Amino acid sequence: MKKYILFFFISFWCIQSYSQVNLDSLLIGYWPFHGNMNDESALENHGINNDCLLASDNIGNLEEAYEYNGQTSFIEIPSSYEELTLPFSISAWILKSEFGKHEHIFSSSSQTDAYHGVYLSVNPEGFVQISYTDGEVLGFTSRRTKLAKTKIPLNEWICIAVVVYGPNDMIIQYNSITQDGDYSGTGGALSNGNQSAMIGRAAHNPDYWSGKIDEVKFYNRALSDDELHVICEAELTSSITNKKQEIHSIKIYPNPANRIIHVDEIPTFDTYRILDTQGSIVQEGQIISTNLQVNISNLQDGIYILELTGKFESIKRMFAVSQ
Repeated sequence: MKKYILFFFISFWCIQSYSQVNLDSLLIGYWPFHGNMNDESALENHGINNDCLLASDNIGNLEEAYEYNGQTSFIEIPSSYEELTLPFSISAWILKSEFGKHEHIFSSSSQTDAYHGVYLSVNPEGFVQISYTDGEVLGFTSRRTKLAKTKIPLNEWICIAVVVYGPNDMIIQYNSITQDGDYSGTGGALSNGNQSAMIGRAAHNPDYWSGKIDEVKFYNRALSDDELHVICEAELTSSITNKKQEIHSIKIYPNPANRIIHVDEIPTFDTYRILDTQGSIVQEGQIISTNLQVNISNLQDGIYILELTGKFESIKRMFAVSQ
């Protein structure tokens, strides 16, 4: 009987946790690159190819992403998103093949003479930044920017997601992990131009994207924590790489448990947290070996979430305590 009760609570928690996820709401651009550059949002702003080549995506599917040569390749989007307002969100899967130039993942209203719209880019050192601009001159005084403090990996797929609420409230995530960052620029209110958006380039910048881009999504709203997690996790869970197979085969035992939980062969994680079903942290610590043992004898009966976190990824696993 106890097992059935535990199963009911686990199922109920899962339904409640993701009941607010609606990835179609205020989606104003979605380019999944399923062998073409079609925009699968309701706006249907289909891309125009400029020297991009179809390539394999992050899980090895052929012709499911586009590769950019770093010299002439970009995708023109026939819209300037003139109605865009704060907040907004952007996500994309990217693979960077080299550093050394400031290269753009997405620009919403790209013009040569002034900053307009929003820009998601990677700076020459390999740090992601998100900016919104006020339509004035090209420069520090016309933009508001957040620059992540962690460099992205080279020649490795990574899911980037950003949410911008205002000048001092921006989120940058790598593979669902929120990154610390620094703000800069003194630009004013968001101003949209009248030129085409671009993937892999911004018109004011001579540098072009080098590497691959896939699954670009653009929202005129703030994505929730659950939605940010789902956007990246949907692709991570189906990965065929050895690294991701290891991550997603991780299991907790015994489950249910009453004194100690074990997690074996942990590949890339540094810290752990145990959360209750309200999201409150009830226990946390460092992971110092590939085999984790956690004493949970102080926990009350119920359902808990074990969260393992590393530099570029995190996973959550549910377990039950039955003392």
